[in-house]
Amino acid sequence: MNVRLLYPDHDLDPKGALPAHANAITRDLDLDVLFDTMAGGDRYLREIVVRGVLNGVEDPVLVRRRLAALQDVRENPAVIREMYDSAVATLERERTFWGFGNYPESVLRRGLELLAVHSGTLARLRQVATDGEQRFHSEAFHGLFRRLLAELPDTYLERIREEIDQLHFPGGHWISARLGGDGRPIDYALRRPSAPRVGRWRRWFGARRSPLVFEIAEHDESGIRALSDFRERGLASAASAVASSNGHLRDFFSTLRAELGFFLACLNLERALADRGYALRAPEPLPAIDRAWSATGLYDPCLALRTARPVVPNDLGADGRSLVVLTGANQGGKSTFLRAVGVAQLLMHAGMLVPAQSYRAGVASIVLTHFAREEDPSLTSGKFDGELERMEAIAQWMRPHGMLLANEPFASTNEREGSEIADGVLRAFRDSGIRVVAVTHLFELAQRLVADRRDDVLFLRAERDPEGRRTFRIIPGAPLSTSFAADVYREVFGVLPLGAVG
Repeated sequence: MNVRLLYPDHDLDPKGALPAHANAITRDLDLDVLFDTMAGGDRYLREIVVRGVLNGVEDPVLVRRRLAALQDVRENPAVIREMYDSAVATLERERTFWGFGNYPESVLRRGLELLAVHSGTLARLRQVATDGEQRFHSEAFHGLFRRLLAELPDTYLERIREEIDQLHFPGGHWISARLGGDGRPIDYALRRPSAPRVGRWRRWFGARRSPLVFEIAEHDESGIRALSDFRERGLASAASAVASSNGHLRDFFSTLRAELGFFLACLNLERALADRGYALRAPEPLPAIDRAWSATGLYDPCLALRTARPVVPNDLGADGRSLVVLTGANQGGKSTFLRAVGVAQLLMHAGMLVPAQSYRAGVASIVLTHFAREEDPSLTSGKFDGELERMEAIAQWMRPHGMLLANEPFASTNEREGSEIADGVLRAFRDSGIRVVAVTHLFELAQRLVADRRDDVLFLRAERDPEGRRTFRIIPGAPLSTSFAADVYREVFGVLPLGAVG
């Protein structure tokens, strides 16, 4: 039985591989605080969250499918929690089963006890599916409920209970075998007991003892061992079949726990941000070739979760643009805005609500980041060498219709050399159909991009009021020749150093 809430054609793999750039994008976008909030302290749920967010889908139809399922979850949280708790309790209960040894009889006994637990959970899930047909509207949940109702009719659940009763062998064990060439029994088979045929004369005068019956003497240890071995061999097939059934059900409950857990983690994030006064909204995913790219009230949720200070939202109007360049005042919110764009895009791909009043964009085949790093502590390479290596890896990972978020690329070398390299790299990505958002303090690079006069480039600037205060608003504006670092110095030390220009 399949769950298929996150994907229409397969289930989520809770242990699935993460993308090669997982560590880099988690660090650059500060995603650990997001993951921790979604998981709510649950280590297992955190693994699911990481895979759900970083292994998003790139088909807008699938994104909308997940968004519809998430809306069902938001409207029926108690039902989803009941299903999730049932799956978790069933899996936890399995750990409590134990027996003496691994003999077929003990394996079968434990398996029947577990099968009874599984069948009880299936009955509860079937009732949820019956009640939920009118309350849920998404394709994902309707598909799950249809499968539950189709594969778990009352007759099936009753059959399971009957089989469990039969496998407790109230009438003893019926086992057959035949003699092999060496005179030893082979082809052991467990038989279903049939109702004995008792004729009229036998009912009146009593049945005589069958000549095929024999008894083992009380102290015949060899005979007792032989009979025990005969019984164990006969029960082996039943024990294996019950274990296999339990294995399939365990896989189903594990997948159900994982996929429902992801949706509940989405609710955890929404609740945590709402407690801080921030809202999440459903994005509008578009095909990758669509050049729409806009947002209103966009903010960085990781910063909102990390700090008690209010986070300033911003707008983005980049329809038809393949390159967005951010310049302006130091500590003016450019990197925060860059992270906000990256997180919103990732959450959209995951089929989640995004941190904005509205977000409309084409899906990206992959989202990669290139942020500044500290110098290699092993001193085997410098910052510039390390930056070149990371950019080479990005070029290998990048795919058509991807997105790159670059924070001060090639600022680890001098202005002229850094501008030359960054200009070539940005042109290559942009000409390959890659959307790029770049923060830069390289004025020569910015001037080169301005001189190109291309209509697919948008210039944004961190706002600074006349008194030098940062408003943390990102507004359209051409690059300036200064990043106003003197403002920061003055704020920290009160006066400018001798010879500095304010």
